[in-house]
Amino acid sequence: MRLRRGPFVAWLPKMYPLYVRRRNGPIAYRSRQIDETGHEDGEPELRLVNPDGSGARTLAPTLADGSAEWSEDGSRVAAEAEDSLVILDREGRTVWTQALDGSPRDPKWAPDGRRLAFMIGPDVSEEDWPPPQGRLRILDKALYVVDVETEAEPTRVGSVSGEFSWSPNGNLLSFERGNDIVAVDPVGGEERVLVSDASSPVWSPQRTHLAFERDDALWLMNADGSEQRQLSRDGSNCSPVSWSPEGTKLLVWKFGGGLSEDPTYILDSQRARRAPEQADIWSPDGKMLLGCAMLGLFGMPILPYGVVSGDPKRDVNWLFVVDVDGRHRRKLVPCDPNPAARWLPESDDALDLAQA
Repeated sequence: MRLRRGPFVAWLPKMYPLYVRRRNGPIAYRSRQIDETGHEDGEPELRLVNPDGSGARTLAPTLADGSAEWSEDGSRVAAEAEDSLVILDREGRTVWTQALDGSPRDPKWAPDGRRLAFMIGPDVSEEDWPPPQGRLRILDKALYVVDVETEAEPTRVGSVSGEFSWSPNGNLLSFERGNDIVAVDPVGGEERVLVSDASSPVWSPQRTHLAFERDDALWLMNADGSEQRQLSRDGSNCSPVSWSPEGTKLLVWKFGGGLSEDPTYILDSQRARRAPEQADIWSPDGKMLLGCAMLGLFGMPILPYGVVSGDPKRDVNWLFVVDVDGRHRRKLVPCDPNPAARWLPESDDALDLAQA
């Protein structure tokens, strides 16, 4: 579907595509067993399923309560365990364990597949519980990096209060601090402010651009902080979600519409178009999207995840896949309301920058 402008005031600049020749592999997700009455049963499991819905199998039955992060090539998954980090291969075998002084949170792989960044620390202080007037004071967590190919101990590189991410070349870790997006060197620990009055940073795969949110609008800048440009109207409630694998399209969420009225858009250098409802995870080949929702007639989402109707047989969230243009929607398997899903590549044949 073509839009003249929608909430946008500008398109993306011309982006040189990063050619990633990958086949779509299995989909990793979190789910509980569903009994004959339609109710979820037991603890959440980390599972895999083929893109056609076949071959659903349990990878790890005991590590799904916390975060689980897959490596870029989809060969390994890092998962939280009590006072340790654990890495499993795609067959569910433990291949690496690191004991820690505290429970790790939100492990994230560096692009080189050698390093993991993670947080250790509380969410709120004990003296703030119960919170006064219902408000919590968020505490900084210690940010660590560990090389999984060596016996070296994890190195503390700084403190964060929320989400963080690696830059595509692995030279920086970026995160929000107050109203700024800050970058830290994972080796030396030096910090610098990437951009002020901003949040929700999302790096382009080419390492050339950073999308972010400012004053409830979508912005884009070069990786060095230059050429900051506004892409959506002031107060349009637009926030970046993710770049397509080749880096020429940006999935954008327009929030604040209420329940099922929060659309997503696909923005490129020529237009903006509505993305399929509730589908926000790119396939490795960039041609499809993966989503989670309660599905009705013809597999169309009827309620966003986390919303209930009161009917246990209806209140089951399903993974589904759909072409980027909204065609060929396929319902896969039941999943958790927050499935932490990731579409894994079958192979990593090439990563070539095309200068065309």
